[in-house]
Amino acid sequence: MNKNHSIPLSTLLQLPPPAENIWLQELRQFILANLTADEFDVPKLANLLQMSPRSLYYKVKKLTDFSPAKYINELRLQKAAQLLQNQSYLTVSEVCYAVGFQKPAYFSLLFKRQFGVLPSSLLRKGGRFPIQ
Repeated sequence: MNKNHSIPLSTLLQLPPPAENIWLQELRQFILANLTADEFDVPKLANLLQMSPRSLYYKVKKLTDFSPAKYINELRLQKAAQLLQNQSYLTVSEVCYAVGFQKPAYFSLLFKRQFGVLPSSLLRKGGRFPIQ
């Protein structure tokens, strides 16, 4: 038994191999670099990565348990939460467009599902998430 392991073996088995972890980091960077483009979608991402959309789907699904479209939306919502917390914009619409969503109502719906609070109430509360 090796005493140098501080991470439980079960956790290590769940982590992607280093090469896949690096690929996932690169994927995240590609998405974040194109986040503001509302026309940024899975086919464009696949083209940037020089992969077929189908190959991209299987690889992203395997590594994240999300479809590529869902993973893009997750990153958009995380960035939106960060912008709202930092009070970077004055309106929900500005945040919506800044992270690549086209419709503020749809953005608000997804944000509420993800975080349990409307983005407008987050703006009113000075960027602080309410304690659940």
